Amino acid sequence: MSPRIDCLTMLTISGRSTAHAKGPRHSFAVVPIFACAVGALAASTAAGDLINIKADGSGDYPTIQAAINAAATGDEIVLEGGQGAYTGPGNKEIDFSGKAITVRSADPSSSAVVAATVIDCQFDGRAFIFENSETREAILDGLTIINGRRQDVFGRGGGILIANSSPTIRRCVIAHCDVNWLGAGVRATSSDALLEDCVIENNLCDGGAGGVSWDGGNPELRGCVIRNNRASSAGGGTFSSLDSATMINCLVEGNVATNYVGGVGFAGDNFPGAQIAIWNCSIVNNHATMQAGGLSFYYHQDTTIRNCVVWGNTAPLAPQIRVSDNPHPTNPVTVRVEFSDVQGGAADVLVGVRNTLIWTASNIDADPEFTPGPAGCFYLSQTAAGQLGDSPCVDEGAGTAAAYGLDASTTRSDEVTDSGATDMGYHYAVTGQPLLMGDHDRNGHIELADFAAMQNCVTGDGVTDVSPCCRIFDFEPDADVDLADYADFAALLIP
Repeated sequence: MSPRIDCLTMLTISGRSTAHAKGPRHSFAVVPIFACAVGALAASTAAGDLINIKADGSGDYPTIQAAINAAATGDEIVLEGGQGAYTGPGNKEIDFSGKAITVRSADPSSSAVVAATVIDCQFDGRAFIFENSETREAILDGLTIINGRRQDVFGRGGGILIANSSPTIRRCVIAHCDVNWLGAGVRATSSDALLEDCVIENNLCDGGAGGVSWDGGNPELRGCVIRNNRASSAGGGTFSSLDSATMINCLVEGNVATNYVGGVGFAGDNFPGAQIAIWNCSIVNNHATMQAGGLSFYYHQDTTIRNCVVWGNTAPLAPQIRVSDNPHPTNPVTVRVEFSDVQGGAADVLVGVRNTLIWTASNIDADPEFTPGPAGCFYLSQTAAGQLGDSPCVDEGAGTAAAYGLDASTTRSDEVTDSGATDMGYHYAVTGQPLLMGDHDRNGHIELADFAAMQNCVTGDGVTDVSPCCRIFDFEPDADVDLADYADFAALLIP
């Protein structure tokens, strides 16, 4: 395994108005101002061994833990998928033991292989533990982790627990885990870990953070989808108290908190001067019964929200964004919002006494016009991709797609990648698959499960308030889901 450097280049944007066929535009100089720390201080210069593991125990070692115990620096432990789930002792509460090794599926780039390579904790323990100073050279790649549970005193980290370690977790699915305190999906303390291209969904926390909980460190979340998680306190999606953090190109959608913030919450109470960067994220359709629906920021921090879409979130006090409404004379919060589409605009942001909202003229308050695509509900409508109109978020971000590493990703339902001026919001990975209208669960088939989902999406003729995830049933398309769409769907369901 060759040495690897994980660097984040923070960017400043300067711009000037220029003529553009669609109206006023901006051109930008993208200037690097600092880089993150080296991800690994040292690594083996020679490729390690491949160790093959099978769920039935007939591989090179009987369990994942046994393989890790035998592994040396640079080794790759490959889990065969499709032969049943990995379960039982040795295949849960798996400890990397401080080793710079990789545990992966046979093909982490294949969503089908990832879905078939399952660690099932059977609601008795979590899947992985990193607590021995692991670096980013300790890698999980392309695994599905389900049914983790920690309901003991201060139960935390139902799927993965990270303590004083900084692993890389890439292209993993963490789902259906539960805890009674913090971080049903992932819980980390004092960690600079990288979570990249992961899906964290349908997890349940009786305390704070249904999806991801962080306490201390400088983590990076890149290309992650955090959706449909629940918490009884703060942070249906995430809740963290950090030195600094970066979220780039994440989709936080459909999370619910009984209390403080449905989507994303950051607190800097233990870390004065915390620096938070949230770039090219879509924070949509989250809900909290108190405080903030989309994003909430507490105590001692400076946050920049750039190129984001914050839309459709709900809560009694601050549906979209809350900038701490508690007047702390020594713990101020500053949030800068730029080149973003925020429902309700600045007027709907709750800003507490002694806290500061910096709202630039580059922001908009306009329906982002989401449209379905091959991998989800939140692509941007574009006439070039076959939709009826262009989203106001197209080409309206700061800088170029290449500057943010998004030029291989897409906001278009036909999967043409972003180029030139970056689009606002989350960019999907290219799947190589066409959009199949009516395929609500994106499994490549029109079936009864899709028909059941359609029942909750029918609006009737002329009712145009169709939720983004229901627009996959608007066959005509005419912005409603009615009897004509039923007929089109039935023609696909019944050949």
